[in-house]
Parts: sequence; C-alpha cells; structure tokens
Amino acid sequence: IFKDTLPANSISGPFAEYDVVSPLSLGIFVAATYVFWLRNAAAKQSEQRVSVFLTELSVAAALFGVTFWSGCGLILLYILEHTFPSTTPVTSENWATSIAFVIAGVAYIPLGLLLRLRSTQAAFLAPLRGFTFVLLGGGILAAAIGGATALYAYGTAALGSPLDNWLNVAHTGIAALTIGVLIVGIYLWTSIREGFLGSRVKQQATEVTSSTTATKEEEIHSAALATIDADTTANSPTQEARVTQMRQAATAVSGAPSVEKIVDELLAGKISRDEAVSRIERLVR
Repeated sequence: IFKDTLPANSISGPFAEYDVVSPLSLGIFVAATYVFWLRNAAAKQSEQRVSVFLTELSVAAALFGVTFWSGCGLILLYILEHTFPSTTPVTSENWATSIAFVIAGVAYIPLGLLLRLRSTQAAFLAPLRGFTFVLLGGGILAAAIGGATALYAYGTAALGSPLDNWLNVAHTGIAALTIGVLIVGIYLWTSIREGFLGSRVKQQATEVTSSTTATKEEEIHSAALATIDADTTANSPTQEARVTQMRQAATAVSGAPSVEKIVDELLAGKISRDEAVSRIERLVR
C-alpha cells in the first residue's frame, strides 16, 4: 500500500527485525491451551458452560479493544504530526503500524456486540460488566495521562523552558486524551444504560421478585383455601375444626420463604447462588 517492501528474512527467521510468526504461534498455542482447559472444566458442570463462554468472549473482546483503540490513537497522533509538523517525521512505516493495529483489533466490535446479545439472552451480565469497566477504566487512565502530558508540554513551552521535541509530546498527549474521552463517553453511557453504575439492577431485581412473591403467595393462599374447602365438603368438620385448619394454612404460608427474602440473602452474601436457586425451585414447586 505504501510502496515499501520488506524482505522475507525480516519477517520470519532467526533475529528477524519484524518477527511475527513466533509471537503469533506462541499466542495461538497459549490461548488454545487455556480455552481447552476451560471447556473441559465446563463440560463437567453443564450449568457453567454459558458463564465460561461469556467470560472467554469478554476477555477476547477486551484484548481486541485495547489493540483497536491503540491503533486509533496512533492514527490521530500521526494526523496531528502531519498537520502540525514537529522534529519527528512521520514515515510510511508509522502509518502502516497504526493501520495494522486498527485492523488487528477491529474484531472487538462484533465481539462486543455478540457479548451484549448473549449476556442479555442468558440474563448473566457479569462478563459484560467486567468488559465495560475494563474499557471504561482504560479510557479514564488514557484521558488523565494524556491530558496531564499535553498540559505539561504546553505549559513548559509557554514558560520558556520547553521539553525536547515538546510539540511531539504535546501531540501524543492530545491523541491519548481524545481517545480516552471517546472511550469514556461510549462506555459510561453503556454502564448507565445497563444499570452497572448505581442500584438500578438491584431495584429491577427487587421489583421482579416482589411481583413474583405476591403471585406465589396468592397461589399458596388459594391452594390452602381449596384444600380446606375440599376437606370441609368431604368430612363436614365442626366450626372449631375449620378454624384450626385455617390457622394451620396461614402458619404454613407465613413460614414459607419468599423469593424476595432469598434474593436479599443472596445479595448480602449470606447464601450461595446454588443454594438460592435450590430454594426458589422448592418454593415454586
């Protein structure tokens, strides 16, 4: 593309200047090994398959995202260097490197969309939350460091004691600041929309469990009353016996654990996830 060719021995071989075969092969081998181990462990516990898949997807999307946004930052830096030249010239190798980073990391976009879709379908948002917070934290870090670098470069230049090649340093800070602000804007909005920041998730869970609890309690009351009516019709008990039956039914209903109470204990860490699922299943039955 840039009319600059490289000899084959600079790409692969001993002491190659741009060796890509060795790190690529090592990365594929390590990734395949750990994916195999995780899948093997998940196969023994079928309920963990979805969580393992979503976790793998979130890790891959985060790594590709770092590569993609790094390439975007380099492209922005070289655009600034081309528009406002410093003492560091921009070569075709620089452009090729930045574009290569973007192309290598562009898979993060479909992976991120797939992660969001599968997480919503499975109602398991922990990997998506982790992916969002990783990029949000990276964006905050890039914006903070980039802004401080740019301010320092321009400040020292304005005070008459500029850094060596201060314009290139300032351009680097501006590029990092811009990309960081863009990432923070995207994933802060995502966090707010998905309810990752604040108590929206807990409120939604409480609302759902409250309605579910009310429905289940109504069903239990109806079943208890139906049982009492059936017994009354069959045996024609006395008034005292009917009162005793109603008290026993009310005691059974009040003693049954509610879904809301189970969820509260789970959020408080008093019980495990499996125990909570088991209690809810027993309650539904």
